[in-house]
Amino acid sequence: MDDNDTGQLPFIEYRKNTTPHMSGVDEVYLVVRGPTLDECRKHFDEILEKTDVKK
Repeated sequence: MDDNDTGQLPFIEYRKNTTPHMSGVDEVYLVVRGPTLDECRKHFDEILEKTDVKK
């Protein structure tokens, strides 16, 4: 076994630009990590529902 093995499952990083398209606004990226793309999208949608960020 590799000494650097932490026992964690591989994860997918799902990154999406959540910046409203307005001038003078810095780009904001929301990064969600999870074991599958579906899990990432689910968490991503849950986070957006709890914030004021527009899709």
